[in-house]
Amino acid sequence: MVQKLDRALLIAIHEASRSSRSGKITLPSAKSIAAAVTDGGQVTITEYTCLQYGFSNYKWTDAAKAFVVRETHDMRSLLDTST
Repeated sequence: MVQKLDRALLIAIHEASRSSRSGKITLPSAKSIAAAVTDGGQVTITEYTCLQYGFSNYKWTDAAKAFVVRETHDMRSLLDTST
């Protein structure tokens, strides 16, 4: 099965990791990433999948990861299964 991904979100995650000297995604970058995820008022399955990929394949500071999880947590119950 082919999984759809949000190219802009993946690029934002990648660029956020490159913008830090440590290579970790920091809290300021995480705020931008969370805003991109929640821009439609809900987290789609595609966006959720991209976040899972980002958490698994990039280094995050604890604060950055906690912020994104907290910001998107309430929206997970609103997953749009049509995307």
